[in-house]
Amino acid sequence: MGASLQTSSQDKLFAYPPLLWLDKLVNRSQDNLDSQKLIRSSIDHLKTFDDVTKCEDYIRSIPLNERVLFIVSGRLGREIIPRIHHCRQISSIYIYCLDKSANEQWAKSYKKVTRRFLCSY
Repeated sequence: MGASLQTSSQDKLFAYPPLLWLDKLVNRSQDNLDSQKLIRSSIDHLKTFDDVTKCEDYIRSIPLNERVLFIVSGRLGREIIPRIHHCRQISSIYIYCLDKSANEQWAKSYKKVTRRFLCSY
């Protein structure tokens, strides 16, 4: 794994836990861009990633006493959740998916994954 990314002091000073979003199309699809606007109207801090390694490095660089919420696509969730689920920095994980039933099966063994899947149809 590469060197940890440094969080800026601006990343650390928010009233609500920051939200991290990992999806290959997070910054490319119009639906995702519209969702980002909506999220940013309610949450102080949203950080997006389209690369699993960069996202994991960022999570591991967050101080242990800080918490984040994490949204991840079902496909990338299968890859990253087993590696970051134990991290104290992650308070809750939401899976953004097209196939809720397929993702519920593998996700049920991870207690931080909420049972409220963010599904698009």
